[in-house]
Amino acid sequence: MLWYIASQIQGWCSYTQHLLYLFISGIQKKLIAFCTFIPVTLLSTLIFTYVRYPDFFFKELVTRLKPHQQSRIIGWLNPAENTDQGYQTQQSLLAVGSGELHGKGFGQGSVYIPEKHTDFIFATIAEEGGFIIAALVVLVLLLLIYRVTIIAYSAENLFGTLLCAGQLVF
Repeated sequence: MLWYIASQIQGWCSYTQHLLYLFISGIQKKLIAFCTFIPVTLLSTLIFTYVRYPDFFFKELVTRLKPHQQSRIIGWLNPAENTDQGYQTQQSLLAVGSGELHGKGFGQGSVYIPEKHTDFIFATIAEEGGFIIAALVVLVLLLLIYRVTIIAYSAENLFGTLLCAGQLVF
């Protein structure tokens, strides 16, 4: 199960969403702690293995995955050395850094990000709008999270609370 969660980001988001639903629905906290303890323990073991025994991690664990899963994990762990797998990440970091304080202007971004309309849209915003606009976007998102949380707590029934929680996680 952990390999599936590690290789599929969507699966991980779904897991956290279901965990949030359980937490808000009023289920016993002991059951939530137990359901959280197992994945956290497995993930901690993987991180410890990667940090303490990197050769074992790559030779014994990563080689058991499919080739496209291996390249994703290797590219994510060290995008600077794996330019093929970590190209999008490297370019987005370069774009965020090149935006500086005031940005380059709308439509004036010079760093090539292959799929900038996907989850790397923030890199484009930070490059063209600069730190000020990027900080404003983060502030608006935090304000949205705060407001949805307030609405969830003030909902009159469990359905309204779960609806807000689902929108918050999604």
